[in-house]
Amino acid sequence: MWYCLFLLSITVYIHVVRKLQMTKTLRYILILMYLSPACETRKHDSQAENPDTLKQAFWVKEFDFEKYSVTRAADGYGKRLFIDSLNFRIYRGYFVGDSTKLIFEHHEDLLNDTAVYKEYYLNGRLKEVSFQTVYNRIPTRKHCIYDKKGNLIKMTDYEKNLGVTVDNAVQIAERQGMKKPFEIGISMDSLFWEILVWKNIEFDSTTNRGTDKGLGVAINRKDGLTQVVERRRKFVY
Repeated sequence: MWYCLFLLSITVYIHVVRKLQMTKTLRYILILMYLSPACETRKHDSQAENPDTLKQAFWVKEFDFEKYSVTRAADGYGKRLFIDSLNFRIYRGYFVGDSTKLIFEHHEDLLNDTAVYKEYYLNGRLKEVSFQTVYNRIPTRKHCIYDKKGNLIKMTDYEKNLGVTVDNAVQIAERQGMKKPFEIGISMDSLFWEILVWKNIEFDSTTNRGTDKGLGVAINRKDGLTQVVERRRKFVY
């Protein structure tokens, strides 16, 4: 609507200028004088329509999905491969005696704060698989251990007695408006999942100390009820 009115006013103004007996140069000067403040006003209006609210500042981030680096190593510990990106990390290690067979494979998804760790026997069978969050190292889902024949010999279910699993919590947070990447944590009383986006608000380069501020949702681990929370944490580099 604003844009249509703006174009209409320009059309009328130019028509009036043409009707007046003026030189071409003077007409252009008058038109430019008219357009300049209008563009400046539109600039301020645009800023007013998109204020830097807490939700925009903390819950919206740009993330790079394309750029990554690959590092390879081969020494007394065997062949290893490292793939590092802003949103994921993959580590693969191979047996010293047979560099074609995996001994471990780790996937860390920084975008979803999820990590999967797998270990293998020399015969290629899965030895162990576990899940945890990347940033706070919270065990999630099931931790399974197998023998060389592939039989399950031990399983620990970290979410067995929870009404809301970590996957449920992430889905709830996304419905509440949370944007990735975020960190998954647990409240001090262990009653809530806390899914937060953190932003540095203070940093002293002399002491290498700083403060982060987190905004997100706390999700009851039994019934899934949510509330908006704000947290702060201090750190030393």
